[in-house]
Amino acid sequence: MNVAHRGDRGVAPIELALGILVILVPLALIALSFGPTLERRAFVRTAAAEMARFIVVSEGDESRAMVQLRQLAANNGIDHGQLRIALCGGEVTSVDEVLASTCVGPDGLGRGSLVEVWLEADVPVTPIPRIDRPILRSSYRHVEMADRYRSIGP
Repeated sequence: MNVAHRGDRGVAPIELALGILVILVPLALIALSFGPTLERRAFVRTAAAEMARFIVVSEGDESRAMVQLRQLAANNGIDHGQLRIALCGGEVTSVDEVLASTCVGPDGLGRGSLVEVWLEADVPVTPIPRIDRPILRSSYRHVEMADRYRSIGP
């Protein structure tokens, strides 16, 4: 046996453990963070579109639309305190606050009028719970037209 190689024995298991900790664990965390991040971004798009459609179909009932949005957030495991909303170019507020009617005119929601919903949510970057995580903000604006040919509304 060669004496020069005697000090190198037993190094491979240590290198393997360090390689897993230094390279594979961060890569796994990055890969795991894509799912929840993309899911939250998809929720923001879907919720804004659904809220705009609900306001149009319900002839401008924004308070019921807010209840629907809170329920949609709860069904997706999202705290509605992380959501901010603006209707028809109005002021950005929390979902918990009562919105002043901004989309509906004095005569109601007329045919051909536009309902704009801007929704923003906090998106955690890493899936590790109970630690301070970097937060991204995802926002989406959806505009829905009250159908000119539907037999609802004036």
